Amino acid sequence: MLTPTGTREDELPLSTGWRKTFSALRNPNYRYFYSGQIVALIGTWIRTAALGWVTFRFTRSEFLLGIVFGGGMPIGSLWMGLLASRTSSGFSLQMGGLFCVLGALSVYWFFRR
Repeated sequence: MLTPTGTREDELPLSTGWRKTFSALRNPNYRYFYSGQIVALIGTWIRTAALGWVTFRFTRSEFLLGIVFGGGMPIGSLWMGLLASRTSSGFSLQMGGLFCVLGALSVYWFFRR
């Protein structure tokens, strides 16, 4: 049913200012998603900083530090692009996850005592 302003009764009115900016956070599922993304992003930042710190601490090599922070990305993106164009998307996602696990295991194996 329409009201005199032209909006439906079951819809929330558009807010103004900062309320309009964060109006999507009224949905509980979006709040869960958004807070999960924030936690995941912070974890990625911590992992990246720690991996760089550990690499430089053990090797004292600026070259290896550069490789850890992004030098391997062009090489990996070429291989993953080739894999994605020649296989199904499910297989590509599984291989991407496998490469992430192998990277984490190699760091564990290299730095364990």
